Amino acid sequence: MPRRPTVVHEDDDINERRRMADRWHVGKEIPIVLVAAVLLQTAGGIWWMAQLSAKIDNAVSSISEFKVERYTREDARRDRELMEQKLTAYSKSDADIERRINTIESRVDRVEQRADRK
Repeated sequence: MPRRPTVVHEDDDINERRRMADRWHVGKEIPIVLVAAVLLQTAGGIWWMAQLSAKIDNAVSSISEFKVERYTREDARRDRELMEQKLTAYSKSDADIERRINTIESRVDRVEQRADRK
């Protein structure tokens, strides 16, 4: 069986050219240096953002440490005030106990004096 020659239609050829034109491509009019510069700038931007992210993480960590330190100082101040209040209360209690002891001693002395008289 003899082969038939392939018939190329003009419509198929035009459609193929349109598909080729629709594909993404870099034209010869764009210099390779421009493409390299854009890629280098993109890489630099990514590197800069990574460095910025590391700095932000470091700053957040430092701020957290400062908050803990400030909280501890605030706690120390509160503890000191509480201890001063307790010391004042214990001093008052101590004075009250001493007063009672003196009262008891004076009563014991009076009882002894009465017992000595009899």
